[in-house]
Amino acid sequence: MPLREAIILARSEPWVVDGAIIDKAMLSLGYYTLLDHQLKWLTDNGFEHIVIASDKEYRVYPVFLKNVEFSLEGFPLGTGGAVLKAIDLISDKHVYVMNIDSIVLGWNPQLMQFPEAEAKILVTKPRLPFGRVDSKKGYVTRFVEKPILDLYASCGHYCFSRHVVERCFPDIGSIEEKVLPKLASERKLMAERLSGTWVHIDSPMDVRYVTRILESLK
Repeated sequence: MPLREAIILARSEPWVVDGAIIDKAMLSLGYYTLLDHQLKWLTDNGFEHIVIASDKEYRVYPVFLKNVEFSLEGFPLGTGGAVLKAIDLISDKHVYVMNIDSIVLGWNPQLMQFPEAEAKILVTKPRLPFGRVDSKKGYVTRFVEKPILDLYASCGHYCFSRHVVERCFPDIGSIEEKVLPKLASERKLMAERLSGTWVHIDSPMDVRYVTRILESLK
């Protein structure tokens, strides 16, 4: 059965853009905001109901409104607490969960379906954002510009069963600290290796990079 419901973790985070303060969710990626891009990505891949877990309601592009509702927190719950609160709005047995600032391109989130475990995490080999320098006795022996590291990192995209959310997620706390280590120790967490492109939006350079990619795909 295809994944139908998703939760976007989108607590407000102020950025300064051209001298003005704007929430990260409202950053412009060309035609769409960051939030609208993620909504489009999910709906294009078959998701029919998307819960935005946040501390405020955001303006959403009208075409997505029929698929969206908000789970609002009055004080910081952390990513784990936000999912636990939002699960009350989810009806299916499995839910896709993603951080708003983790963009994935050229990959289908339906691949996160799982029959064997209670949870799945999307992983990829990350690219170092700066040059790697190897040295010996004060001399540089090798320089590699922005190499891909030989290790796997979390992309901030997950799939959880309702059962595991209700059993393992904290009222207050993060997925990364409170949930994933517990599931890994119980051997209930699977990994899906990303075959596409992952960009974590953490700087204006990341915004420009993603915008260029999206414009080239039009």
